[in-house]
Amino acid sequence: MRIRLLSLYILVLSSAVSAQNLVSVSSTSVEKKFIADLRDASLSLELRSKITNTSNHNLSIKWNRTVINQPFEWETQVCDKNSCYLPAFNTNYDPAAGIIVPVTLAPGASFDLMLHIFPNRTAGTGVFDLDISLTGKPETIISTVSFSTVVESMSFTSEVTNKTDLKIFPNPAVDYFELVNNNLVHKVVLYNLIGRKVRTYDAANGRRYNTSDIPSGIYLVGLLDEQNNVLKTLRLSKKTFRP
Repeated sequence: MRIRLLSLYILVLSSAVSAQNLVSVSSTSVEKKFIADLRDASLSLELRSKITNTSNHNLSIKWNRTVINQPFEWETQVCDKNSCYLPAFNTNYDPAAGIIVPVTLAPGASFDLMLHIFPNRTAGTGVFDLDISLTGKPETIISTVSFSTVVESMSFTSEVTNKTDLKIFPNPAVDYFELVNNNLVHKVVLYNLIGRKVRTYDAANGRRYNTSDIPSGIYLVGLLDEQNNVLKTLRLSKKTFRP
């Protein structure tokens, strides 16, 4: 009886060790701190780890995401070699839910398992586990990748925070004008002297705002932030070049 129990124990232990040796992971604990411009609503941050098939067989791999901790405003998205899944998808293999997209991996082949974080303008700390198993034995976890991150807002002390520093040049303008210290400006609106809107430009660093087809005269330039609040209004003289 003891011999049978010992044999069974050795068999179970051997199977567990074998399962653990099916894949190798470049890093089972990925930690990264991001200092980012959280004013950008479309900001996406990425963490990744490489999974390699170290066995002599083709593997059909399932991953499962567990959110340990994150700010309420955050969303995350997992990407593998097949697809990038919507934030609502916690796994690539759940037949009961109709999700059957396993990662098929040949011996020696690898793929990047990526976690994309969308902070949605919110700083904070996030911890996420991605459990890896085989679709034939989805309940047996063969490896886990733990992703953890801290996201902080970028400091803008070197940028313009004083509206009085916003300027335009050249002034008078002929074909274009530019902004000096335009980090706060989201939109540029050109008005004539009776307040009628002439043209609207999307603001960007280094951008030239075309005035070549605008009649000569005096105009008002409204500088707006992301909420369309007027930061400053400047006078612009438009000249027509005569050789």
